[in-house]
Amino acid sequence: MACNDDISNICIEPILSTCVDYQGDLGENTTIKDKGCVNQHEVNEDLYLITDNIIEDSSTSELGDLCLTYPVTDGKITPKSVFEIHEQEICDLKDRVQTLEEQTLANIDISTLGLDFDCLVDSCGDPITNLQQLLQIMITKICNP
Repeated sequence: MACNDDISNICIEPILSTCVDYQGDLGENTTIKDKGCVNQHEVNEDLYLITDNIIEDSSTSELGDLCLTYPVTDGKITPKSVFEIHEQEICDLKDRVQTLEEQTLANIDISTLGLDFDCLVDSCGDPITNLQQLLQIMITKICNP
């Protein structure tokens, strides 16, 4: 796209970007092959290519169909909102894992399993509520019929 007739172009003699040498370091992610002389046109194309790749790789259009719900802003799911939702979910999972790790297997509540313990009760005749009680009562019944 040439801008020679554009009012914003205040140069007396416009110069095409292919005629302007680029002086400076190329970015770490440049797609320009290492060559001694680079012009501004090549740098611009490189930056557009990198930008397009970033935008394409950051697409969130396929998100939200599984177990997480993302906020939609202007019809789109933003990468920032994806990061925020993931951070919250990871923190919630970390808390749940920590709670599980702190719980001993013996104290796992089995009262909500809907088991019929029939003749199995603790020594006071109370219902069984945890795994340790159940295993001990079963061992005692088996060993002392």
